[in-house]
Order: sequence, then structure tokens, then C-alpha cells
Amino acid sequence: GVSKFSTANVTNMSQMFTGCPRLTSIYVGEGWNTVNVPESQTMFGNCVALVGGAGTTFDATAAIDKTRAILDGGVAAPGYLTYKTAPSAPTFNPVGGEYTEAQTVAISAAEGTKIYYTTDGSQPSAQNADQVYTEPVTISQTATLKAIAVKGAISEAAEATYTIAVSTQKGDVNGDTKVDIADVTELVNIILDTEDPTAPQLDAGDFDGDNDLDADDVRALVEKILSEE
Repeated sequence: GVSKFSTANVTNMSQMFTGCPRLTSIYVGEGWNTVNVPESQTMFGNCVALVGGAGTTFDATAAIDKTRAILDGGVAAPGYLTYKTAPSAPTFNPVGGEYTEAQTVAISAAEGTKIYYTTDGSQPSAQNADQVYTEPVTISQTATLKAIAVKGAISEAAEATYTIAVSTQKGDVNGDTKVDIADVTELVNIILDTEDPTAPQLDAGDFDGDNDLDADDVRALVEKILSEE
């Protein structure tokens, strides 16, 4: 197999796998590289069954030279090669647990890996561009964070639940620690927007305890502001 020889001194990979329509996987080791390869035309010609270690399938419309002769990083870095060992699962900082305020979570993995994540507890996909990790994730309400590391193979998923129990002042709908006319505006906007409020917004604005935000809550909020002036 490809993993049985060193590629350090290889200079020509043209048609290396051309004419192998039944080839499904190419396993390589950490030392694989194409640094010294100026010639690689049609390296993957007609490899129609080929799938990289992160699920990238052969694409006849994409480059078929050494461009994709890399460890498959999923949609963020597509390649046709599979690494013999899956990377370790990502880690979270801070770790999951119970918190009284929103948390900004950094996700880390081994150098050179791509990270994919979700915040609803579903399994991340290396083929979903919307799930590529690029910056720390802000968790403002209770959520389950799940992440995978990808480098020629897919790691086990790391998972952590963040329970955000924010102590909310009644009436502070916009979360600025004050109760004033700005909160009335925010409450009206939430009601007109028809989208579900966040848990802190619901806690702050639900004056009548019916687990909903409506005109009765707006009146109660206005009365609260006027009574405290």
C-alpha cells in the first residue's frame, strides 16, 4: 500500500492512481507529503469510488492532481487520503458544568486537525461547512456541546453539557442590570418578532407566570417602572 514506502524523495506522482475505479481508500502515515512533487497530473483520474478519511468523496470536477493528496480534513480541507490512526477527541475550556453566567468555550485539538461542532447535542459532520470551528463558542443558555477532530480520520466525539442558571432581575429583559424603558422596547420587540425568547428573557419578562410573553407582561413591566420612579 501507499503507507509502505517513503514519499520524501518522490518527484512524480502523475497517474499514480489513475484507472483504479474500484479504489475506495488510500491509507497513509504521518510522513506522507508532496513537497517535492512537481509532476502530479491526473493523479486520481477516474478514482470514482475513492473516499477520504473524513468522508470527502471523489469529485471529477475538482482538481485530480496532488491538490487533494492530503489527509482529509472534511469540507474545510478536502482530501482523498485516510490516516491510519484517528486523532484524539477535542477538549473544552472551560469544561461542562453548572454556571451562573454565559460561558465562552474554547475547543482545542491536536495541531493540524480541523474541528467541527454542534451546540444541540447532535453529532457533528465533517461535511457540514456550518459546523467548522473558527473561534470560541458562546453558550448563553443551557446547551450540550459536541465536537470532533478531523485529520485523515474522524475522532471520537467529545461532549459536554453547560447548564446556565442565570439569576435574572424581574423586568431586566435586555440584561443590562437595569429596569427601564429600554426593557419595554426589548419586550415588545420579542413579542412582535414571534421567535422564542431566551431563558433569561422569559424569566425577566414573564410577570404573570404563564410561561409566555404578551401584552399583559408589557403592562406589568410599565407599572413596575412607574412605581419605582
